[in-house]
Amino acid sequence: MKTTDLKATFVLALLLASVMIFAQTTLLTVTGTVTNAQTNSLLQGVAVNEKGTSKGGTVTDKNGNYSIRVERGKTLVFTNLGYSSKEVLANSDTIHVSLSPESVVLNETVLIAD
Repeated sequence: MKTTDLKATFVLALLLASVMIFAQTTLLTVTGTVTNAQTNSLLQGVAVNEKGTSKGGTVTDKNGNYSIRVERGKTLVFTNLGYSSKEVLANSDTIHVSLSPESVVLNETVLIAD
């Protein structure tokens, strides 16, 4: 009876260990830089988030660098005011992104005088 309990405990421990190893391998720490596509200058303050989640994302530092932990195969969304957003598949631990400036044309100008 004790041998059966020992075998069951060993099998359960082995199963638990394999599940933990699999769970760790699906997480990926993605790092990289974000630049302006036209000038190649580094962009500070770009929001980097996992698409479709409300989990806390990150923001690029003054050198355009970021680091975020996501599951492999998820989509990262890069957004910054004045630039077109970009979606990139997280399948590598290093992803460099270039954002294109958005041109916004105003249709009307309103003058207010006293």
